[in-house]
Amino acid sequence: MHIMLRTSIDPMNLAATARAQIHSIDPDQLINETKTLGRLFVDEGSPFRFAAELILVLGVIALLLSALGVYSVMSHSVAQRTHEIGIRIALGAQQADVLRLIVGQGLKNAILGLAIGLPAAFVLSRVMASALYGIVAVESSVLISFVLILAAVASLSCYVPARRATKVDPMVALRHE
Repeated sequence: MHIMLRTSIDPMNLAATARAQIHSIDPDQLINETKTLGRLFVDEGSPFRFAAELILVLGVIALLLSALGVYSVMSHSVAQRTHEIGIRIALGAQQADVLRLIVGQGLKNAILGLAIGLPAAFVLSRVMASALYGIVAVESSVLISFVLILAAVASLSCYVPARRATKVDPMVALRHE
């Protein structure tokens, strides 16, 4: 049982007075602790805060792993296309053209993944909100910011191998089989 007092002064200054009044009514009443409402909210919400922080850490790890995966796939693709890229450069392709080619290929895959995952996340958040008490459906602004973050990470993960592809020496690439 909780007894709450509303006051305009510091509530902890009234704790002793409130305790004395309660004991004058019922001397056997046990009073375990005295807290402010703010402290009670913090204490009651700490398991949820821990879960939210854990989910945040796991989300960052997932984002880093996805960036590493995109980087690895694009790096492998560039390594396999060294001969082709060398021919393109020998025929007059500029660095910007090679960058656009490699980054465009990686972003096309990222956009396809977002086009599939975004509607699924939106629908699943609505289903979870209607099925479970206390679950709030994801806001559109959160989904948009999530898409922008993933697009930025995918762009950066594609840019590094693409930058390396622009440095391919055409003569070395043409001799390489």
